[in-house]
Amino acid sequence: MKRRATCFSGEFHFACTFGERIMRYAMRILAVSGVLSVTSLMTGADAQNPVADFFLDGISDKAEDLMAKARSEANAVTWGVADAAKSTIEAWKQANIELLDKAFTDLSKQHQELFNNMNETMDRLEAGENLVVKDAEKLTVEWASVIKDLPFVDHSPEVMNYRPRVIIPVGEGEVPMVVDGPSLGSASPSLNSGDKRIPVARSTDNQLLAKLNRADLKFDEVKSSFVEYKLSFDNSVSSWWRPWTWGKKERIEREATVWLLPKQMASFTITPMMPSEDVAVGTYSTQVGGRGKDTPYPVNVPLAPLWVDQGYVYDTATIAQNKFFSNAGGDHADCVGAKIDSIKSSSFTFMMQMGHRSVWGGRRDAWVNCNLAIPIVKRTPSRVKGDEITGVLNWTDDSLLSLPEGTLDYTVTLKMFNGRTYVLTRETADPTGVISVQKTEKGLLFRPKPPSDF
Repeated sequence: MKRRATCFSGEFHFACTFGERIMRYAMRILAVSGVLSVTSLMTGADAQNPVADFFLDGISDKAEDLMAKARSEANAVTWGVADAAKSTIEAWKQANIELLDKAFTDLSKQHQELFNNMNETMDRLEAGENLVVKDAEKLTVEWASVIKDLPFVDHSPEVMNYRPRVIIPVGEGEVPMVVDGPSLGSASPSLNSGDKRIPVARSTDNQLLAKLNRADLKFDEVKSSFVEYKLSFDNSVSSWWRPWTWGKKERIEREATVWLLPKQMASFTITPMMPSEDVAVGTYSTQVGGRGKDTPYPVNVPLAPLWVDQGYVYDTATIAQNKFFSNAGGDHADCVGAKIDSIKSSSFTFMMQMGHRSVWGGRRDAWVNCNLAIPIVKRTPSRVKGDEITGVLNWTDDSLLSLPEGTLDYTVTLKMFNGRTYVLTRETADPTGVISVQKTEKGLLFRPKPPSDF
């Protein structure tokens, strides 16, 4: 809820004078740098240095910065958690004014743990760490329970917290909206969205309940949107020493911003990894020869160990074309080529044909030498990216996507509703908290796990 605050309440910078802004900024530097943080290493007088008000303002300022950044990045999870932290701090300060100038270690152990945990959460979010929706739900519920139990004694009606801050497009038809704050139940509260009046019920004097109709909320297909609610209530302005004010009341108005998530939970891109091979080619050069008379002459040609050790084999298909040899000289003999049925990856039979030489009426041996430039090849298995598969996911329906036959592996790129992008592999656990990706015999199964409103 938006409301007017003092400069040091941690809410509005424009409420500060220039001097107050300088002082407030200096306080935050001290808080963030650790001078005001509480650690187990502090002992004795050092543990008394942190002043609760300064430390809490440091957390509140972090939350305010995170809210602005989250809104620009469409990160509803961070925005909702940061806003809940900010409201919790302000409500606690309103209920515990007498503790604000105390040392942080003078607070109860429960409240020290609460605010240290809150500070750590803001630090994680500032560092860009992912906060899954289930964690956001848990934190906002815990912090809301703190506000609900605060001892607001003789406090004027005021809005301290509301929930949910983030609403998803699916779920029960009615969305319970809870508003916490002292004396609201007896302050004639009313709730409006634009021109529409929304009935408000009194749960207790410090808590209101309204039921929003999910079907009336305007959820966009792909973008987040916002809806503003205005809560009005009476506040007494009478003073006993001013009789003319007796019974007079002023109407106070507070705003509650609710983030509506888009109907599209995520878009995805599946990149399959397909089998392939890297091919290197070469030439094994050698020479063979033979001598004989009127007969075929076979020679076995094994691949040299030098090439075998490097992973090369004969390129059998190219060898079968018999274009790899030439005659290196001879007499009445020819180089014929590889014997087709002998060609293997590591050897083959090379054929020569011997004639004869006629000398003084007789027949003598013929001979021939053949130069061989034998094609060799090295094939190394590898992977290449296949055609990408793209699509969108909603909040409720399973989606089963078939992978191409022969897929070795895959990556899934998910662009989520909160602006975050995740790259998942077969081994990656679900980092989003709202969807799981499972490998099945039929392909990839996307299974939504819709959260509650928070």
